[in-house]
This record gives sequence, C-alpha cells and structure tokens, in this order.
Amino acid sequence: MKLLPIALVVAVAVLAGCVTPPRQVTLTSSFDADAAKALLGPGKNSVKGNAFLRQTGGGVVTCAGSEVSAIPVTAYATERMQALYGDLRNGFSQQNIVFAPNLPEYSLLLKTTTCDSQGFFKFDGVAD
Repeated sequence: MKLLPIALVVAVAVLAGCVTPPRQVTLTSSFDADAAKALLGPGKNSVKGNAFLRQTGGGVVTCAGSEVSAIPVTAYATERMQALYGDLRNGFSQQNIVFAPNLPEYSLLLKTTTCDSQGFFKFDGVAD
C-alpha cells in the first residue's frame, strides 16, 4: 500500500511535464472591425479549396465534416496568422497560444462553411 502514493506522485509528475503552458503573443496591430465587415460584404467571387492532414503515422485524412473559416485579411488577422503558423501562405499549428488583445469581434467577423465528404470547401459571394 505504501507504493501506490509514490506511483501516483510519479505519474502526476510525468503528466505535468507533458503539459505545455500557453505562449503569450502580444499583438501590435489594432483590429479594424469596419474593414473586416467591408471585406465580408457581398461580392461576385468564389473561393474553393481542399484540406488534408498527414497523421503522425503517415496516413492522410481530409477535413470532411469539419468547419472551415474565411477570415478577412486585416493587419490584426495577418499578425495572428503569422504568430500561429509562421507563414502566411500555409501551415498547421498545434501551438497553445493566447493572444492579447484577444478581441471577441475578431472571431465573429468571418465566413464559415463545412468540408464535404471528399475534403473540399467553397465560399460563394466573396467580395473583391
């Protein structure tokens, strides 16, 4: 019975070492809600694409059934994407990041759609 508490302490210590604390990113750009709203206005364009993810074991899966967001390009959004992905053209991130300021309206001013069963998505009515 005396070994159980020691085993639990070791297990908790090992698990605690696996948790990565969030990285704080302070954004210098201000969020321009009016500019974001203007970019979300109606338009004649479509944006389409597909998304795939390579798993650790090498297999590839699609985004089927997952939500995809189109975020208006503003200075604030660009700075967030750069911090998340380190690249403005593509990327994948599992980082635990906390942004300051983290403005609620940023998360509301976007378009969303869902990937189809083949991993394709499309946004219609996109402004220039």
